[in-house]
Amino acid sequence: MAEASMTSTEDRRALVFLQRWSHDPLFLRNDFTTCLIAENLSDLNQRLVQSPWVVEIELKRPQSAERRSFVDWYLEGRTDAFTRHASVSVDQMMQNSAGLNLIQLRTILADVLENRIELTYEVLSELKKEMIEEAAYGLLEFVETDYTLDMVAGHREAKQHLRDAARALRNNRPDVMPMGYLVSGPVGTGKTFLITCFAGEIGIPMV
Repeated sequence: MAEASMTSTEDRRALVFLQRWSHDPLFLRNDFTTCLIAENLSDLNQRLVQSPWVVEIELKRPQSAERRSFVDWYLEGRTDAFTRHASVSVDQMMQNSAGLNLIQLRTILADVLENRIELTYEVLSELKKEMIEEAAYGLLEFVETDYTLDMVAGHREAKQHLRDAARALRNNRPDVMPMGYLVSGPVGTGKTFLITCFAGEIGIPMV
């Protein structure tokens, strides 16, 4: 429901009805609520979004506990079948599925259970990359690399620290990981190359 100049007659009529319903005394008196679902607020007409009678409710992507609850429910009675076709444990899958919604998780699980897809760490990373790219409509670009930290000359302490971080990620130990890294230094000292190699080392797509 874009701006009026870009909408059809039916869309403009729907906008009028929605605005009327939002403050219709009959609806207000009977505690009647109209719900409009959209992927993004920018997809809606701003007159509707900015109306004082409209309240925005954000449905956030599922957090780790919600994803785990869903996966436990989906795998109930089928955990052995999942284990036979996955070298990634459920705990590792939870750690590396941040940003995915429940439908995307179900797609991955169904591929393993129904299509007998072998779910490895690399396959999971590739599936997550593809799903996020599709959801972002091409607005995100992932850097794919086969480089590893073995290709970095020098920076011995930095490489060891990043290798320890990669090992912690693979062993599902987020508790020993920092929230992020600030890589500073003069131009031409290899900062981008170092992080590109780190991304290849852990197998996680880098934006």
